[in-house]
Amino acid sequence: MRVAGNYVNVKYKGQYVLAAPDFEVVSVDQLTGEWVWDGVTFNDNPAYITDGARVHEHGRQANFQNDFAYEFEGPSWKSKTVAGYALNWRGVYPRPSPSFEPNPNTYDLVAGERIPAGYTLRNTWGAGSASRNHDSQYYLYQVVNLLDDKLVLSGSLSYNEYASARQNYTSGARTKDTISTTLPAAGIVYKVTPQLSAYYGYSEQGVPDGPDFSNGVPHHVESSTQHEVGVRVRLADGKLYATLAYFDLKISDVYMWDLRNYTAPIPDPLYPAIKSDRTVDGVEFEFTWSPTPQLSFVGNIAHNKNRDGDGMQFANIADDSAAIWASYAFSDTGPLAGLRIGIGADYLGERAGTTHRWTTPPLGFTPVRIQPSFYVPSRTLVNASANYRINKHWSAQLNVTNLTDEDYIMGANGRGIDMGTPINARLTIRYDF
Repeated sequence: MRVAGNYVNVKYKGQYVLAAPDFEVVSVDQLTGEWVWDGVTFNDNPAYITDGARVHEHGRQANFQNDFAYEFEGPSWKSKTVAGYALNWRGVYPRPSPSFEPNPNTYDLVAGERIPAGYTLRNTWGAGSASRNHDSQYYLYQVVNLLDDKLVLSGSLSYNEYASARQNYTSGARTKDTISTTLPAAGIVYKVTPQLSAYYGYSEQGVPDGPDFSNGVPHHVESSTQHEVGVRVRLADGKLYATLAYFDLKISDVYMWDLRNYTAPIPDPLYPAIKSDRTVDGVEFEFTWSPTPQLSFVGNIAHNKNRDGDGMQFANIADDSAAIWASYAFSDTGPLAGLRIGIGADYLGERAGTTHRWTTPPLGFTPVRIQPSFYVPSRTLVNASANYRINKHWSAQLNVTNLTDEDYIMGANGRGIDMGTPINARLTIRYDF
């Protein structure tokens, strides 16, 4: 039997500032969806107009899980059954947020000009709202090993319920609803030879989303179905393992903007959002290799295609990625006994920075999807580590990330970007009783 749980209570108080440039030199071609520049205007130090709000927020979260495992074994088979439940509760209680009067001045944020701390509050309040979410899951998992582990069958079934309650402080409106979904999964692994295994897996997943009543989106479950097939080889007397897999994922019940709302003349009222699908498919290769007892390598490379119903790339998701890590443990008898060092690199391909809706062309033209306004460049990071076992109680570990101090963009958020962390070292001293 296993029991686990936690409780978190967080209070947040602060204020944020929004900034927008006082003029734009790049615009969208409403007929092609491409971003265009006049080819002349360029400003290294744009001035920004500021706005913002004061925020007070109180959040609480609790989780509890309990399951039971039963194991049985026969002459050439064994079985394991796990049954249990998990409960999650989250509550967010922000106070109504007063907004600031827009600051008429402009500031050069690129050059590091600081915005004055004084603000004037509006007499009106922002639309604050409280939310409470209760999630419960009841699950059953079964795995059976047959023919002396030559054949492995697995399956699971879970019932998931999502309850949500919301209160709008401005209007006083209250809403409450419950949605549920049942999710199966199954898999099979067959050992063709002692060195070669083949497998297939099927799973369904669900993520609660919404509601967005202003756009006609109810509280619903975004469901997904995934198929995965692969082979695994064991070579060099177990020193080398490699896995090659292909997966196909389809995400359903994703609400998208209705194209008719962008076609002139614009309808009034607007049409509600419509359901759409998203697809992900790709190939992944992984390996682990230990040519000697001291030296080992771990690596992977993947190519996948993430697209929405219109064939647009997901924001912040790269099509290509790769990583490799090498580790060396010194002999137990030499002067460097107890020392293990490692170095590796990981690569992430180019990613779309933003995704947009449709253009709003003149009467007689069909709207098209607006293309990403920018792409986050690919990047390669080098990391290193050193671990030293001093004695049976004490050990020390040094981790250095971005060893070459690469200047890179970690990700994008709308039109903003999050810069990556420069070279960073972390030393951990550990004592084991």
